[in-house]
Amino acid sequence: MDRAHAHSHGLLSWRTLNTLLCGVAVLVLAAATLAPHWGERDWRLDGLSHFRMEYIVLLGLLALFTVFTRRVVLFVLTLVFLCWNGAEIFHAPDPAPPPVGEKLYKAASFNIHTRNREFDKILAWVKEEKPDFFVIVEATDAMEPLYDALDEIYPQKKRRSMGRGGFGAVIFSHYPISDDKFAWAGTGTVQVRIELPEGPIILVAMHPQAPVSKEAWGWRNGTFEDIARFCAAQHDPLVLMGDMNCSPWSPFYKEFEQESGLHPPNVRWLPRRTWPAGLPFLWTPIDQFFVSNGIHPVAEWTGPELGSDHYPIIMTFRVAPEASAGL
Repeated sequence: MDRAHAHSHGLLSWRTLNTLLCGVAVLVLAAATLAPHWGERDWRLDGLSHFRMEYIVLLGLLALFTVFTRRVVLFVLTLVFLCWNGAEIFHAPDPAPPPVGEKLYKAASFNIHTRNREFDKILAWVKEEKPDFFVIVEATDAMEPLYDALDEIYPQKKRRSMGRGGFGAVIFSHYPISDDKFAWAGTGTVQVRIELPEGPIILVAMHPQAPVSKEAWGWRNGTFEDIARFCAAQHDPLVLMGDMNCSPWSPFYKEFEQESGLHPPNVRWLPRRTWPAGLPFLWTPIDQFFVSNGIHPVAEWTGPELGSDHYPIIMTFRVAPEASAGL
């Protein structure tokens, strides 16, 4: 009898305790998976949408633990939410389109961070990567030495300065920039018309507010509306890039796609890491590219660490020769 009692699991056995802990973990991750679907109602629920890559890693580890410890019910529940997040994250790339246009263009965008002073590292990377168009957001007046050095590489520039604030932006270009007076398109946004051999395109740099509070969340969403309205009204092919402060899994990202008429380049199975640099367990793709019809993305990738909390992002694309006339 004593031996039977010693080998019984009991209410406080290790297996029971582990089962309870696994159950709590599944419930927490399930709630985090489902909550973003109501993200339009609350800024905190929307914030949970940005970490689906982390959810899928944690759910994957939990699935392995539950299958090896033969917790069948918990394994099935974990697998459901693992697949749920996987369906949000993984996308089969579009089939490669036939080549259009002779020139392969390269665009790069970088949230430089207001306190970043690693100008030599940034300049060396630009010289190595050689983007045709280089966008800097979160630019300030304190970065004049970098701007001067980039002026020697790029003959064209459009700059909107916000002093020491975080919403200045600069667009550098190897191709002529038209001095158009565009309508307002939101905080942290700079737009230019660039003359290419295939015809003019619109290039837009964006950096809406970070949704760190209910008020800032509302400001960011209002900026999305301004940018979407501007982009939808354009007739030339358009490339939009920058720090969106929003992941592809937010309902506001999907709403922005619909209202702007733009689409992200679907050339990868997995999203790019973009932020926060140096913290791989929290990587979230909040720096984005969007393109209109007439712009054909070929590839996109993430650059190295350059002294900011963001990584630079790069995209190559072609412009259809008839795009400007057809839009």
